[in-house]
Amino acid sequence: MYDVALNMIDRFVLYLLADRKKDLVKLQGGEYVSLGKVESQLKTCPVIENICVYADARQDYAVALVVPNPVTLTEMGKEYGFDDSTSVDVLCEDSRIEREVLHMLVQHGRKCKYNVIQFSRNDLEN
Repeated sequence: MYDVALNMIDRFVLYLLADRKKDLVKLQGGEYVSLGKVESQLKTCPVIENICVYADARQDYAVALVVPNPVTLTEMGKEYGFDDSTSVDVLCEDSRIEREVLHMLVQHGRKCKYNVIQFSRNDLEN
């Protein structure tokens, strides 16, 4: 992980990010990104329960690992015929919900004035 996060592994072998060593990362193209600022702004999106943004200085983009908000996901699921007892895992596997979550993240990112949020073409077309 190139020294971006200090971490620990608990007895269940879960990978926990405890803190960052550096918050500001200079991307390959010369742009500086404050990972904490991006996280705090994107976390205001109703579909996000928790988020971790990672950037590698050898790349020209940052990556966000997102934990979806189960309440919001359940509400989305109702629109597609799922009931309240449907697990979050099942909802996350549904391509329609996945597409809607991606759309919400893109729209929220634009509202936060991030000019580039990239997904692979397959993510947006499926």
